[in-house]
Amino acid sequence: MEEQAWEDVLTLTAVLARLARTDFASFCDVDGFQLAAEEAVRKAPLLLQALAREVRDRGLHVERGARSVESYLRSVLRIDMSEAKARLAAVDALHPTHR
Repeated sequence: MEEQAWEDVLTLTAVLARLARTDFASFCDVDGFQLAAEEAVRKAPLLLQALAREVRDRGLHVERGARSVESYLRSVLRIDMSEAKARLAAVDALHPTHR
């Protein structure tokens, strides 16, 4: 399962890079494609939230010497603290637990 997840995320990265280089000048339905792309990209936070939940639930932040899940996410992912807090707030809203 882990191997398939790695393969999927590496494929996703390659596909997004390829799409970013696409010349859309010849597209007849730019609006439809843009809507489909937007819907696909909006699903990305679900993966990021699931991974943040895994860090929280397994206590990986403690194992790695971080004071909190938020500080762990900030450090490892190089995101600002407000983004780390927002991710964890979304996780907590969907999957509450005691930290």
